[in-house]
Amino acid sequence: MKLTVFSNPDCHVSDPNHVRFVGNPAGYIGRRYDPETGTYPLKEEPTEFEAEGRPGQRVLKLLQRGELLPADEATADAAGVELPASDESKRDAASNGDAKPEAPPADKATADTVGVELKSSNRLTKTKTAPALEAPEIK
Repeated sequence: MKLTVFSNPDCHVSDPNHVRFVGNPAGYIGRRYDPETGTYPLKEEPTEFEAEGRPGQRVLKLLQRGELLPADEATADAAGVELPASDESKRDAASNGDAKPEAPPADKATADTVGVELKSSNRLTKTKTAPALEAPEIK
């Protein structure tokens, strides 16, 4: 059985069938190397793997973890995942390979309007410092 997959726009998954030589670019599933920009944009066509064997089993695990997206119903059934409804819209949004996550709201008023709960920040706050130790006088 053939597994046909697309790359998740947020992930770069190394291709198990790619042999990398010194000085050559890495190979990623569902991506191609663009030598002009040095990036790995998404491919338009799905990548195929045989379901039997180690590469196929690895692809099934990656499908289940969400790092790859199934290209057809048979692949989705074999992996036990749902076929994404907006598969093409995800690829179109990240066609250059640089998908950016949506920024969280900056303040509570915006968060209430959008319906998002703000998380506390990890910023350091000023703390009181310990008093400096005085050096003993030497006589």
